[in-house]
Amino acid sequence: MAHKAAAHGTNRRWTVQTLARTHYRASRALLGRLAHRCSAEDVHKARVAVRRLRTILSALAPAIAASASSRLQRDLKDIADQLGAVRDADIRCGILLPMLRDMDGSSVVAAHEVMAALQSMRRKARQRLQEQLHSGSSRERRRALARLIDDCSIFEPGARADELLASTLRRQWKKMVRAVGQNPDTPGRLHALRIRVKKCRYLLDAGGTRVGRSRDMKASTLLHDLQNCLGDLHDFEQIRRWLKQQPLQPALSKPLKAGLRKEAARKRARLEPYFHSFPKSGDDCSMRTCTRICTSRSKKRRSRINGTMS
Repeated sequence: MAHKAAAHGTNRRWTVQTLARTHYRASRALLGRLAHRCSAEDVHKARVAVRRLRTILSALAPAIAASASSRLQRDLKDIADQLGAVRDADIRCGILLPMLRDMDGSSVVAAHEVMAALQSMRRKARQRLQEQLHSGSSRERRRALARLIDDCSIFEPGARADELLASTLRRQWKKMVRAVGQNPDTPGRLHALRIRVKKCRYLLDAGGTRVGRSRDMKASTLLHDLQNCLGDLHDFEQIRRWLKQQPLQPALSKPLKAGLRKEAARKRARLEPYFHSFPKSGDDCSMRTCTRICTSRSKKRRSRINGTMS
């Protein structure tokens, strides 16, 4: 239901409680599915739903009692962390296993050992998650969250969800454009930008503007592409740090690290057109202007990059 609401925007008559309840129920349904089926796609969908809910609740916080808002964010963060551990294991397997299968020579035996270890860690992460989801404390926490969101007394009567989403989106958009203008070139800055982009996308899709207009859909697509590129770079950096902590043979670690650097360079090259396309500080940085400029300039730059890399 939340995905359907996101696709069509927030109804202007929706109250804060209606929007919070809609997205919480969607998240709870996906979490309940994980207790029985724990595929990589299911974990990813549940994690995205929880993160989207946290972003929306943060935007709606001025109309939610402070103690209730803090509790919602704290409990949802714990759930997101549990899902994140499984997602990290899935990402490591998805990126490293193909590289390890291509190993030859003296590294084959060591590569198979690392592959077995990665798959074992992924299985254990899934087992821990399902144990947590089945536990009595976890079920009671989810029931308590549902009761809290159903409690009308914690929400400000008459507060309009669309107005709160729109004002938060405007602030987050300005921060994002400012971060892009700084031309982030370190893992920390790229990760911070990724968080800004993610928040803008969730707010936009939840109804931060009059979704349905073509420019808003283009803005959502732009943010989706940016988030994917930045997310891939973040995944490569996390795996590089993980490899650094593993006692691997140089004959195995060197080609893996080289492969990660090569893939990261490709992703960075695909990200550059967006950095060059965004308006600079002092220019008109409205969502309409940014989307129009980026969708025209970045297409030309991406076509040139694709032509040189093919």
